[in-house]
Amino acid sequence: MANSSEFYRFKNWLDVQQKAKDTVVQIFSQILKFNWLEPYKAPTQTAVFGSGFFINNKGHILTNFHVVDEAVSIQIQIPSLGKEQLDVEVVGVYPDMDVALLKLKDEDFAKVKNFLGYIPYLELGDSDEIHRSEEILAIGYPLGQEGLKSTQGIVSGREKIQMLSYIQITAPLNPGNSGGPSLNHEGKVIGINFAGVTEAQNVGYIIPINEIKSAIRDLCKVKVLRRPYLGGIFSYSNSDMVEYFKNPQEGGFFVTKVFPGSILEKAGIIDGDMIYQFNEFKVDRFGEIVVSWSEDKISMLDLLHRYEVGDEITLTLYRRGEKKIIKFKLELSAEVPIRFVYPNFEKVEYEVFGGLVVMEMTLNHVEIFAEFNPLFHMFSRVDVQYNSKLIVTNILHDSQLQRARSILPGDIIEFVNNQKVGSLKEFRDAVAKQKDSNFLTLKTDVGIFCVLAIDKILEDEDRLSQQYLYKKSFLVDLLK
Repeated sequence: MANSSEFYRFKNWLDVQQKAKDTVVQIFSQILKFNWLEPYKAPTQTAVFGSGFFINNKGHILTNFHVVDEAVSIQIQIPSLGKEQLDVEVVGVYPDMDVALLKLKDEDFAKVKNFLGYIPYLELGDSDEIHRSEEILAIGYPLGQEGLKSTQGIVSGREKIQMLSYIQITAPLNPGNSGGPSLNHEGKVIGINFAGVTEAQNVGYIIPINEIKSAIRDLCKVKVLRRPYLGGIFSYSNSDMVEYFKNPQEGGFFVTKVFPGSILEKAGIIDGDMIYQFNEFKVDRFGEIVVSWSEDKISMLDLLHRYEVGDEITLTLYRRGEKKIIKFKLELSAEVPIRFVYPNFEKVEYEVFGGLVVMEMTLNHVEIFAEFNPLFHMFSRVDVQYNSKLIVTNILHDSQLQRARSILPGDIIEFVNNQKVGSLKEFRDAVAKQKDSNFLTLKTDVGIFCVLAIDKILEDEDRLSQQYLYKKSFLVDLLK
């Protein structure tokens, strides 16, 4: 019987692989990497290989965002069409969940349909029904190899990594597998292959498909989808805190701070509220809830991925002993000033003046400078990200600022000509006001002060712009 059982399991996976044929594609992305320290420089060219899969007969393809991040052109290969490469375009990206939605371009859509007779695709399954010890099949193109590979694995459980929930599997996932599907015995997608762990054998992570079903619909409406964010900081509560606020003793998730203009503020939630229920889910003192799809409790905030923009949320909370039921509709997250920015989809600005290269701070900058200065880790705090900052990304050699030997890359400019600045507009306005003066003053957030002669800056601009190949700022002509 054991041999018979093994045979039928093997036969089942063969059927699943046959069903998946031509639905799983190899992705070739030509990447131009933006230079966040010297933004005037030409981007660095590279290539990325990954996997993806068709999700409908309209030619839509799901993959990981990191497979197509900063791509200027994307092609795919379908096994039955051999090495012929087909053009696809980006419909929308969801970087916070590492998901991208692509689509075959019209000409190649017609080519595939003419060759195969139809557009093959995989049906999205129910990742809530996947539990520990169940088998899955991970499919993709590991290590950039052009042959489709499949790896059988076991679901180990669910794991939270960097505030996001993943399914851990025993199938090893190699570079190139990223973006491919993990299938159940019915051949339905239960997750997107995300990452393997090089330090451990047979450990991989997949993004549960139910976590992004609502996002797929939203990606057809917006180019860059941000993770739903309520706009607050939460903390655990304890029995003493519950008693202090005269709330019911089982306790709830404590609202430490509500940010201005956030969803929570618009709904009327204030600092000190205690959340006891999120829709039909009871919330404990640690902000966790019991759900049917996980053997372990999950965070209340993880539920947000399962709702679409416009869905109604009901929170049951207590405010110093008074019960309140608050309803609001989920909105697209407001963009905080200090955030990750994606050059392919968002305009990135900078100024070069007097040897100073200055930009509005982003988390892209924070990642770079935090490697050398641990103080930059403070900008990972949400409350700090609400205040725009101007960061010095580079100082040109043999410039007036470099000769001053005071301000350095990574410094934050807080005052220009005694005027407080936090954005490029404020920087430009402050510099422009010096038209009738011969000095430019700069002051950092830690008090470093620098004075530059404007006439010397203007004398250097032709030479520096030619040497470093940047376009001269309009401020140069304005101040002449």
